[in-house]
Order: sequence, then structure tokens, then C-alpha cells
Amino acid sequence: VQPPVATKMTFVLDGFSTDQYDLLYVEDPKFEEFQKPTVTQRGNKGILEIK
Repeated sequence: VQPPVATKMTFVLDGFSTDQYDLLYVEDPKFEEFQKPTVTQRGNKGILEIK
């Protein structure tokens, strides 16, 4: 699969699933130390950014 990729994702924790989220993948990952994830609110949507 070549970037960019757009798909839906959901989390399943202890048998309970969350709402679906849009997952946008735009570049190849860098295998370095990850920074702390940040959540940005845009309207009624939360955007989780992991660097």
C-alpha cells in the first residue's frame, strides 16, 4: 500500500468497541523514539496525532 491511505478504525478493549475513527496515513514511519501523542479538537471531532 502506498501512502496516502485513508481508512476507518475502531478500538476493541475488554470486549467493548469504540466508535469508528478516520485513520489517515500520509508518510512512511520513522523508526525513532516516539513523541507523546497529542489530541487536537476540530469542531466535534478529535484528531489524534502520533509522531
